Amino acid sequence: NALMFNLRRAAFDCYLVAAKTGDATAQTAVGLIYYQGNNADVPQDYGQALYWLKKAASQDVYAANKTLADMYVLGQGTPRDLELSKFYADKAAEQKRDKEREEDRQERAQARAEEHEERAADRRAQVLTGFVMAATFGAFLF
Repeated sequence: NALMFNLRRAAFDCYLVAAKTGDATAQTAVGLIYYQGNNADVPQDYGQALYWLKKAASQDVYAANKTLADMYVLGQGTPRDLELSKFYADKAAEQKRDKEREEDRQERAQARAEEHEERAADRRAQVLTGFVMAATFGAFLF
């Protein structure tokens, strides 16, 4: 609600409360807000960004892993570490592939369900056509 009324600091404070309880989405939001900075409301702080994004990354949040990879390669809030950058980049890439595979599975399942429904509708139409023809033929015999 705070964001609807452009109360960015109040929204950030709500995210921070949720982040402290372990909510991965809130931890990511807090980390990204610190990473980007939000003018006077929340100053840019790479150290805090790193802290919260690591917490979110440990819960397999793609955006957190991707941002951490960038931070380690650029040395933002931490000494430059290409090994850790690769670790987080690889983790993010794996998550992206997993997400794409899951989306593909869901699309195929949806297509199969639609195909199954079409075949069922065709069978119902055939049964109805057969019934109408039989009724017509029966009426013709009378």
